[in-house]
Amino acid sequence: MKVRNIMIIAVIAGIWMSLPVRAEESPRYLKAQQFLSHLHHTNQMEIKMGEMAKQKGNSEAVRVYGSRLIQDRQTADSVVIALAQKYGFTLVAPSTSGFLHRLVSAREKNTMTDLAKKTGTEFDKAFAEAIVYQHKLDSNQLESAEYSFKEGDIRDLVTRLIPMQMQHQEWAAHIASMY
Repeated sequence: MKVRNIMIIAVIAGIWMSLPVRAEESPRYLKAQQFLSHLHHTNQMEIKMGEMAKQKGNSEAVRVYGSRLIQDRQTADSVVIALAQKYGFTLVAPSTSGFLHRLVSAREKNTMTDLAKKTGTEFDKAFAEAIVYQHKLDSNQLESAEYSFKEGDIRDLVTRLIPMQMQHQEWAAHIASMY
């Protein structure tokens, strides 16, 4: 009797396990959706920072950097949006569940609020510090994604973004060194 019950359970489990998994439920789908959502959020935030730099920057270097940041991030974001549409992903807001996610979200909000209040050289210095920090986070995220996505469109996007990211990071560090 016990053996028969175990066999029935095993057969049912086998059938259940062989049923197709909806794409939206697969770990690979969720990972790609989360990554593209994160990139979209980062692009949007850095476009806003670039707009602030372009409008409020005291030095020509900060204003030019802001313009370039806007241009590059808009271009990158159009690719992110196109990939999300291609795969039927919904780009979602960053998670605020968990301590680390709340901490990052609060830091981003504080940074944007702080930058909005500053003017002149004080703005330039705060912008340079914020953008250096942001680009370190971005670089870490892209390096991690480079190992996570071994092939496909997302991998191609990551390999195209890394050189842009490195250029932005070096330029931001140069601006920060002026203060």
